[in-house]
Amino acid sequence: MKCRVCREPAVIDIRRHNANFCVDHFLRLCRDQVAKAIDRHEMLSPGDRVLVAISGGKDSLALWDILIDLGYEADGLYLGLGIGDYSTSSEGLHGGSPRSGAYVSR
Repeated sequence: MKCRVCREPAVIDIRRHNANFCVDHFLRLCRDQVAKAIDRHEMLSPGDRVLVAISGGKDSLALWDILIDLGYEADGLYLGLGIGDYSTSSEGLHGGSPRSGAYVSR
């Protein structure tokens, strides 16, 4: 299985796109999809401040990282959901961004 873009070994098969991607091109695809959704739905403007609810899972952490990469001033706020071991293993993210408490209090 080879990456659709560079022909290097692929690590993921995206059936929706009928394509395989290496790590670098998969991350680029994710970033581009988020940017496209933000633009299409006029969700944010350049320079906007964004507070991302962080559960500790891969989805919320990936979104936070992508928003920062896209140039948004994004802070994370950890939400302890009280879901047994899942929440216990996520407690390392407790404070989110060092500024998230100050941001929420505004």
